Amino acid sequence: MSHPTSPLLVTEISDSTLHFDRTHKAGLYASAGIADYWLLDFQRRVLEVRRNPLPDPEHPFGFRHGDLKAYRADEAVTPLAAEDKSIRVSELLP
Repeated sequence: MSHPTSPLLVTEISDSTLHFDRTHKAGLYASAGIADYWLLDFQRRVLEVRRNPLPDPEHPFGFRHGDLKAYRADEAVTPLAAEDKSIRVSELLP
């Protein structure tokens, strides 16, 4: 098995920087081809999962993720890089 040359999953934990993480960081990660970007919103207790990076000149860094799904604390999410595993959002929250 070879070692990946870029992250397979990026996770941000956001409290006071939510807008910056949703716009600038999401655009930067999409431009780098990060296929699985998770943003944990402490205020709403929600995990936002962004996938499918694609070009979009209207967004920061010229890219955005085409798919966005929000998961509540009682739901589970499966990482793209480990499709046989799932993580309950509540396990990520304090």
